[in-house]
Parts: sequence; C-alpha cells; structure tokens
Amino acid sequence: MTHNANISMLLGKNIKKIRLRKNMTQERLAELTEISVVSLSQIENNRSWPKVEILQKIVNALDVHPFELFIENESDIDRYKELVISTIVNDIDQNFPTRKHGSPRYNISHQSSKRKK
Repeated sequence: MTHNANISMLLGKNIKKIRLRKNMTQERLAELTEISVVSLSQIENNRSWPKVEILQKIVNALDVHPFELFIENESDIDRYKELVISTIVNDIDQNFPTRKHGSPRYNISHQSSKRKK
C-alpha cells in the first residue's frame, strides 16, 4: 500500500470515527458540509478524496483540528502538535532570517510607522 493510500484510509476512517463519537449521522455531516451522503460515504470508505474546501467544512462541522483527521491513534496528538509547532518555527526562521549580531532583518516598527503616514 502506498503512502497516499494510507493517508486516504486514515482520513476516511477518522472522519467516520469522529462523526460517530459525536453521535452524528452521515446525513447530518453531509448537510453541514453541503455534500451528498453518497460523497461522504465515498470519502469515509476511501473511494474518494475531498477537495480542500470540503475538507475544511468537515473539520469545522466535526469541530476538530485538521491534523486529527490524519492520525492513527489518540496518543499521536501530542506528537503532531509538536511537529506542527516545530514546522511553524522553522518556517519563520527561514522566512525571517536575522542579520549579524542577531538584529532583526525586518524592522517591523519602522514599517508600521511608514503605514501611518
């Protein structure tokens, strides 16, 4: 099984698991996400991959963090939270490098004062 197939299976399995844990029917989740019950069933049974917009609606309707749809078990939540934080910190470091002696490359207060004029 490929990596993408594993992710797709996790997605469908977790949507169904969370939906059932919240005592929500497929009909209700489909209504909240504005998709058909058939489409939701295909997602839950790994026969279809939702568009990003639908995935966001599912996340909102189930009231979960997006990464919760892609974890294998509840004990992974803390590990994924740390991974997300680490990724964000690395992204900030890469996009906002510092000059020598640790001075910020971008002077935010200077930029803010220019906008006020």
